[in-house]
Amino acid sequence: MVLASRDLFGPSIVSTAELEKEVFDRVNARRIEVGLPPLVWDDRIAGVARGHGQDMATGAMPFGHEGFDDRIARIGASIPWQAAGEVVARTGSAKEAVEAWLAGAGHKSQIEGDYDLTGVGVAENKKGAGYYFDQIFIRMR
Repeated sequence: MVLASRDLFGPSIVSTAELEKEVFDRVNARRIEVGLPPLVWDDRIAGVARGHGQDMATGAMPFGHEGFDDRIARIGASIPWQAAGEVVARTGSAKEAVEAWLAGAGHKSQIEGDYDLTGVGVAENKKGAGYYFDQIFIRMR
């Protein structure tokens, strides 16, 4: 699916997969900047994050962390985990999402947390006004 994304130079055409990769790259750049190892992408985690992004975008789930325990239980069926975290955003670009997360102490602590794996999901806002982002972090056992 190809969606329009806003940036400083006007509209550009990007896919949700490109936005997911941009979030992943920006978060790992931050981790490296502060001396932490980069996270490893996991498609199973990304699939769960995409589902939550889509649920928020369609209104099936309110914006936020509701249902987090269920998402982590689904991940736990295939990945033995010790700790888990999540950040969500509703905005127009991957850059805006990561900048907003880094501006808040709670979200920043997730990005800079002791995690190994991650997955990002992005869905278009049901009204076509931006995107819903979900990033899930996992520390394996």
